[in-house]
Amino acid sequence: MQFRIPVVLCAVAAVITGPAAAAQSEPVARARTALLSGDYDAAERLLLAEQRIRSDRPEVLLNLAALYATSGRAGDAVTLYRRVLTQPDLVMDLSRGRTASAHAIARRGLDRLSGVQTAAR
Repeated sequence: MQFRIPVVLCAVAAVITGPAAAAQSEPVARARTALLSGDYDAAERLLLAEQRIRSDRPEVLLNLAALYATSGRAGDAVTLYRRVLTQPDLVMDLSRGRTASAHAIARRGLDRLSGVQTAAR
């Protein structure tokens, strides 16, 4: 059985939102608003608070990883993307009715970061 969970990635990937079987938490929804308005400090506070409660929720980990990648904290982002890959895969709702697996999103994030790291050498 696969679950569909909305995710809020910004800047690194397309914004991911939408209704799903597992409801998006209020803090993650507020983090999305903060990300979209460029308030990365508020988004990080909200996501870290949610991570303390739901430590392995892929939508929290992926959003936090995207935030870290966007703000130049590639090492922290890599750690979170890899953590998502150690968990069972879930289908995530993307914008405009599209879906992708949590693992595919994490791999894409890692690929982008490895390209940035390679280009910086």
